[in-house]
Amino acid sequence: LDDIFDKLDQTRVKHLLTLLLHGNFGQVFITDTNEDRIKKILDEINSDYRIFTVSNGKII
Repeated sequence: LDDIFDKLDQTRVKHLLTLLLHGNFGQVFITDTNEDRIKKILDEINSDYRIFTVSNGKII
């Protein structure tokens, strides 16, 4: 999901992520320009996650 905060408010993003968490979707990749914002929501819904930071086309 690419930059979902550009299209949805925080309440709708949280609802969408909750649906994904409880569905059978396997891995989901989410991009966001604000790491703290996505961490907060994922922590609130008790989701397991990993953060990958990409800079200049490389994972750092």
